[in-house]
Amino acid sequence: MMELYKLISFMIYNILSVYVGVRIIELFLIRNYRRQKMAIFLYSGTWLINSIVSILDCGIIFTRISIVLCFIILAFFLYEGDWKIKVVAVTSSIVMGIIVENIVWMFSNTINKPIVNEALGCLCSGILEMLIVILIEKLLSLEHYTVIPIYGYINIILLSVASVILAEIVTEEVHNYKLSMIALNMICILNISTYYIYRKIAENHKRDLQRTILIQENQMYTNQLKIMQQSQQYIRILRSNTWRA
Repeated sequence: MMELYKLISFMIYNILSVYVGVRIIELFLIRNYRRQKMAIFLYSGTWLINSIVSILDCGIIFTRISIVLCFIILAFFLYEGDWKIKVVAVTSSIVMGIIVENIVWMFSNTINKPIVNEALGCLCSGILEMLIVILIEKLLSLEHYTVIPIYGYINIILLSVASVILAEIVTEEVHNYKLSMIALNMICILNISTYYIYRKIAENHKRDLQRTILIQENQMYTNQLKIMQQSQQYIRILRSNTWRA
């Protein structure tokens, strides 16, 4: 039964891992939304392959190789841009994941609370990496309609911090392995759904503002056209009166 819960945990945490990796790639590349069916297939395949590799415990090197290959396929088939930028995007995604994992490991050892629960380590790494990505996205958002309101970011930060603290409490106080794994899985799912919902809110907010701006521009062009037509009509009247005189 313990192995079953461990398997489920790996599959859930890999959803967070793949999602964060894709968000990092999208810092560099523009998504091709015309390939929606292919996107669903490739995202699902990436998650499934990495879950299987993690469950089979094939070793860190083989795990890294599988992630790199899957992300390269995602970048080249689902995103637009030069191949060099795609390589940089995939490399950045992998490197950031490794750095964040090392940061979490070193911090836990620094405070004399080494992470012995692998699920807790995966959860903390995923949450920290997601927070870094959100911060970078905000810093790179030069246009006002590409970001969500500031209270949205504050809510995400509070949820992430609270999730890490709650996960630590669960692993320390709950001695029933089954219950602790269920709790950690629920915390992970809650964070994934929150990140995804806020991303969709930001995208909808951006589309609404762009639509409003487009309507305003069309109205402005319509008014300018009316003014030009009135001016031309006035000029024709003046010319007609001058010719009669």
